[in-house]
Formats: sequence, C-alpha cells, structure tokens
Amino acid sequence: MLVEGIGSSSTFFIFSGISLLALLFTHALVPETKNKSLEEIERELYGNRHPVDVDRAATTV
Repeated sequence: MLVEGIGSSSTFFIFSGISLLALLFTHALVPETKNKSLEEIERELYGNRHPVDVDRAATTV
C-alpha cells in the first residue's frame, strides 16, 4: 500500500529515518550493561531503592 502510494524509494527513506531515530534513542537512553553485574545494573536503574521495595510501595498505596 505505502509503496504504491509514495513509491519504493520514499518508503525506504521513511524506514531509514525511523531506524536512525531508534538508534539515537537507544544510544542516548539505554544504559550500557556490558561487564556489569546484575547488582550494578539494578543500582544504576533503581538508585538506592531495590526493585522489591518499588513493588511493595506500589502495592501498599
């Protein structure tokens, strides 16, 4: 449908733009986890609050 409407080169250009945005988003907002322990990753994501504490806080409200 999209190829018939705007052509294959335009469709590929749109796909390339979306892919570039996804790459930039991933690079900017997804933390690096290579060579890190699970505890280090959790500390980076949750700060001083442990994920179990976050779950308890959500259920006690």
